Amino acid sequence: MRPAWLCVLLWLTCSGVGLAACRQDYRVPYITLGYASYTDEQGQPAGYFIDLYRELSHRTGCRFVIVPMPAQRLRATMVVNRIPLFGPAAAPATGEARALRRFVPLTREPMELVVRKDLAVRNVADAMSRPGLVFGTIRGASYGEWVEQNLPRLPVAQREESVDAETVYRKLVAGRIGATFGNAYVYRWHLDRMQEPDSVSVLPLPERHRTVVGMVFNHDGMAPEDLERLLRAVVAIRDDGSFRRMVARYLGDDLARDRLYQGSTSHP
Repeated sequence: MRPAWLCVLLWLTCSGVGLAACRQDYRVPYITLGYASYTDEQGQPAGYFIDLYRELSHRTGCRFVIVPMPAQRLRATMVVNRIPLFGPAAAPATGEARALRRFVPLTREPMELVVRKDLAVRNVADAMSRPGLVFGTIRGASYGEWVEQNLPRLPVAQREESVDAETVYRKLVAGRIGATFGNAYVYRWHLDRMQEPDSVSVLPLPERHRTVVGMVFNHDGMAPEDLERLLRAVVAIRDDGSFRRMVARYLGDDLARDRLYQGSTSHP
């Protein structure tokens, strides 16, 4: 892994030539999260949030060391505010977290039902009413209010938990489960890797709520002038259409336009 980290640092450093450097280099972790962030076949970080870090470096002169991190370790590290910036992330939920962090919203992500196409499911109500249909989920993952209210009403035999998303989608492709819930950037990545992009139907959930996803900055982990410079740059990258084009490279222009955040600039 070490040579890959060094390559990413050099790649981001060279893009910011001619700009005043940030007060320090920033170590930025990423987890495997579909087309948002992943490790490619050459062992390098990839995805539209990795592209965002590259553009941030180009516009600000800041240097980032991009390193992989297991999801459980990342969650534990985020709790104690040891990470200066991270994305994709949901908006800080509590008052204490909001006081310590700044959040820039970038997309609104709907949760969707992903079901095997050969089952010919018409809609979510049809899926939930089928006694033999097994729904797969990731242990400990949040799927939104509608799923959390309705899925537990099904018999235990129709609910199967797995340790991670890859296991869920392998079971789906193999027919061991019939359906799951997910966001486009996650299910599209897994199904594309398995060369099964046309094996499923994607159906909207009844709820209209979408999760706001963006980038989190920790006050304690950054020099104040670096924080303000990066905040302005992320907002500009979103508002001038650059981030939409990054997402479109992986998900297509229609999905990118549909999910782009429209609203207030950032959370304080």
